[in-house]
Amino acid sequence: MLLTGASGVGKTFFAELMHCFACKHTIGSPPPLVYFNCAEYAHNPELLSSHLFGHHKRAFTGASENKTGLVEQADGGYLLLDEVHRLPYEGQEKLFSILDKGEYRPLGSSGPTYSISVRLICATTESVNSALLRTFQRRIQVCIDLPVFASVRSRSSSN
Repeated sequence: MLLTGASGVGKTFFAELMHCFACKHTIGSPPPLVYFNCAEYAHNPELLSSHLFGHHKRAFTGASENKTGLVEQADGGYLLLDEVHRLPYEGQEKLFSILDKGEYRPLGSSGPTYSISVRLICATTESVNSALLRTFQRRIQVCIDLPVFASVRSRSSSN
């Protein structure tokens, strides 16, 4: 799912509502909802990949132990990627591998890929006209544009 809209319209809140709805229709323990803001690590693709996909010991300087990524933490549930338009190219490729094949590989791993079952909810303030978001839209297939409440109010008062 791709949620678009101006900052503050409630994209994260909408994603949380979708998760709550899924929890009510799940037998057993509720599926996880894991949040990640892509803008926080847009300047450092290696650190972003480490947070999202995890890493193996010695994958980079300072990686003293294996680390589970947010993708694995969200397995069986939802991964909410806020500001997804800020995702660097390397992260985009790995994310598309999850969307297309249900597989990923932690940073520094040369072994087989890991299978994953995660539902992506991507949020952005950008319009779907950008090349990256058009690619996401083709793969995700559900795009919801959340309006600014002021424009909703002005439309209803003109009736």
